[in-house]
Amino acid sequence: MEEKQNIFGCHYIVEYIGCDTEKLKWSAPVEEALLESARLSQATIKQHAVHQYEPNGVSGFIFIAESHVSVHTWPESQYVAFDVLTCGEKMDSQVIIDYMRDFFKASKTNVQKILRGF
Repeated sequence: MEEKQNIFGCHYIVEYIGCDTEKLKWSAPVEEALLESARLSQATIKQHAVHQYEPNGVSGFIFIAESHVSVHTWPESQYVAFDVLTCGEKMDSQVIIDYMRDFFKASKTNVQKILRGF
């Protein structure tokens, strides 16, 4: 008996390495870049939240109709952990990944693509 395949979406686990430290410190510019990347990708933004850490560093989350986008920065290590989970065909996750790579001025990017489902 053949098992039915149920793929619900794609999960991109992204690391931005060697980033511009100043781009990782403050929530307002990171929030603006996150929202712009989502708009450009054709994602449907539902809600978002960004948190400023002391003395610096940022975590942010965008709920999109297609699932979510999240970011966590470590300015002292010039490192960003980034995440895009999407279902459906409407949005282009690569647009978000490329936009944020350019925003953070990453010298290296690692991307893992995981199909979510069974």
